[in-house]
Parts: sequence; structure tokens; C-alpha cells
Amino acid sequence: MGLTTKESVLLIAPKLISASDELWNLFLADVNISISSSIFGVKTEMAARNWVAHHMTLIVDKSLANVSGPITKDKVGDVMREYARIQRIDKSESDYSRTGFGRTFLAIRNSILPNFKVVIPGV
Repeated sequence: MGLTTKESVLLIAPKLISASDELWNLFLADVNISISSSIFGVKTEMAARNWVAHHMTLIVDKSLANVSGPITKDKVGDVMREYARIQRIDKSESDYSRTGFGRTFLAIRNSILPNFKVVIPGV
């Protein structure tokens, strides 16, 4: 049995209803190898639900694509452009801070493993 279901994720992220079945199958399978009940205990399903919602939201919500900094506006004459300023960010936390679901996942993880750090070789 999986850690979470499409139905439970849709309860917290109804905008994901438009996601393809292939995307759902991918993330529902991935969560089984990414979230361990031996670590998360009674909070496993809550962590899994938010983990899936976060990762799927990054793909489905096009407004989150490639935005990693504050919005900057430039105007030269009649032409105005708007873009995100790129910042160097800590890859272990930055991705999860992009959605409310990711921030909830981090809060759950940090409540269980307060000193948990992700180590990414070469970063």
C-alpha cells in the first residue's frame, strides 16, 4: 500500500486535478521511496501528501517555473519588462520554500529531525 493517494493530495491541492495520470503515477510511486515511515512515524502520510503536492505543483503551476528571486521591473521609454532576479540559494531548502506544501513538508521534517541537513556533493 502506498503512503498517500491522489484523493488525499487533491484535498489539500485541488488545482492539481488537471495533472495527467502519468504525472500522478510518477509522483505517487516516487513518494514511496522518498518518504520513510520509519523516520516520519505517525506523520508519514501528512509528509507524503505535502511532498507530492509540492513536487507536482512545481510542474503544474507554470507561474512557479524558473522563478528563484524577487521580481524586478525595468522601464525604458514605453517598454516595460518584468523578470525574476536569480540568486544563489541553498539547494537543500530552496526548492521546498517555493510552495506552501514544500514549507509544510519542511516543518514536518524539522519537527521530527530538527538537525537534519541535506548534503549535496559538489554544491
